[in-house]
Amino acid sequence: MKLITRSSVFIFVLINLISSNDYDSPRVEILNSDNEIEENYDEMTENGEISPKKSHLVPPYVLQEPDYKRVCIYPNWSILRDSNMAKIFPEDIPPDLCTHIHFAYANIDVRTLQLVPSQFQDINSGDHGGPIYERIIRLRETNPNLKILISIGGWFAKSTPFNQILISDATRARFIQNVLYFLKKWNFDGLDIQWEYPGDIEYGASSDSKIRFTYLIKYLYKAFRDEYKQSFKKYILTAFAPADEDRIDAGYQVRIICKYLDYISIATYDYTGPYDSKTGYNSPLYSRNQISNSVNSSVNFWLERGCPSKKILLGIPTYARAFKIIKRSNSNLLFVGIESEPYVSPSVYTSEEGILSYYEVCELMTNKESRVYWDDIAEVPFAIVSDSANSDFDSSSNLWISYEDARSARKKVEYAKKMSLGGVSVWSLDMDDFKDMFCNLGSFPIIESVKEEFEHKITLITDDLEKAQPTMVMSTDIISTKDVDGRLFENYDSDKEYYESFNTGSLNGDSKSSSQLPENMPEKSNDSVANKVQDNYEILKKKMKKFKAIREIKLVACLDKQKCSLNSSSQIVPSSIFLIIFLLTIIAI
Repeated sequence: MKLITRSSVFIFVLINLISSNDYDSPRVEILNSDNEIEENYDEMTENGEISPKKSHLVPPYVLQEPDYKRVCIYPNWSILRDSNMAKIFPEDIPPDLCTHIHFAYANIDVRTLQLVPSQFQDINSGDHGGPIYERIIRLRETNPNLKILISIGGWFAKSTPFNQILISDATRARFIQNVLYFLKKWNFDGLDIQWEYPGDIEYGASSDSKIRFTYLIKYLYKAFRDEYKQSFKKYILTAFAPADEDRIDAGYQVRIICKYLDYISIATYDYTGPYDSKTGYNSPLYSRNQISNSVNSSVNFWLERGCPSKKILLGIPTYARAFKIIKRSNSNLLFVGIESEPYVSPSVYTSEEGILSYYEVCELMTNKESRVYWDDIAEVPFAIVSDSANSDFDSSSNLWISYEDARSARKKVEYAKKMSLGGVSVWSLDMDDFKDMFCNLGSFPIIESVKEEFEHKITLITDDLEKAQPTMVMSTDIISTKDVDGRLFENYDSDKEYYESFNTGSLNGDSKSSSQLPENMPEKSNDSVANKVQDNYEILKKKMKKFKAIREIKLVACLDKQKCSLNSSSQIVPSSIFLIIFLLTIIAI
């Protein structure tokens, strides 16, 4: 009787092991957005039949997620410009240029809290052709993986609509339902919130808007998750946030909102603008001193506040900032931080005050006397353009222009890879040379360079970390150590020895080692976050290699079987054999 009991136990356990290893089992084990395991099993209907339970995620969606996101902003007001050359239509955009397009903007009706199109042409036909909503959504017919989101807010948007949304739980719930209705009606893939002023009373935000904004993000996330469980439509939730540290602390509970957002675009540009009385870079990758901000300092600030790196997209501008130089000697024209006044004249094509599109920069440098320079510390170009072909670059007609080009954009992509960021966000499609009008580099030269750099083999995190601090390559006919009052940067006194090297044989662009620089020469940030990435890289690489191999096996199994069993037989069978041998041993005893 004892043997029979053991045999019965053995048979019972064996049957259960075999059935648990059945590939036809519809069990699904997946990671949810909180990186927690969710298990979904079949449900039994009232008549006793088995009905598959809808899973939180399906394999095709996982496979279609890009390694890096290339978000491009489409401003709907561009087609209203007077110049036809400055108008960009959806048909001008290659469907594979970006992984995500943010359509800017829709408005919020303060009374009803509904999303409404901001321009007549968004949903109506006219001289511009068919409705812009329909035409931009049509890009997905060529590239089904393209995600197109609607953006609300913007730098010119007031806080009043958001204050109305956040008044109570009821107003928030009504707004969320209106968002879902709008997304379904116009077939957008998600919502991008560009409220730049939560917590900022000076810009009209309520005093408790920081906390209330967090709740808005949280409940939008939950509503999108619930919608997916019902319809299998995965709506994307993103936000656009400033790079300014004071505004970040005033308006954003970073760690919490990053948990609920799919990604967050950081406006790592406009570090200098018409609000400044000195020349400066629009989007420097690194800063030359501890006072000035940069892409690097802003990204690290968001990381330090608790946002996961994969949720962060750094911003790349395709537009330039222009300054009108106050009369100086020619060596002084190379200043970063020299006295100037905002260039407020509207640009020729885009009609934007103080802002030039990339193609307008190219045209200026083609038709006027100009000189172009590259700062190998800030990793950005700048140019000096004169209104007169006979100018000696010593007049108030000179423009000092900080702009982005393909080279600086690639540098930012390299940085995004090394910092394990989620990708980049480009502002904007209409400011690139989208028709190859003046730059002669093909259509969308800046954004195409971003795409190409992301598609290249991923640069190892440890690459270039030990490279020497690069120099700033300029021409000797402009820089002269004899100009005792000539200054390149505001910290000239500490850098004078460094810049004298330009006249002593280091003008070939070769990098100087860090040990050769003056002691107080500012270097690229080597903060704790970067150190941790470097120190743990080898361990991380091994873990990711193992994880990737397992993940690929699991996903292939899902697709082959049209099911999502992530329990590999290679993991189950050895334990089954061990248990069988163990039970046989007991029986033998």
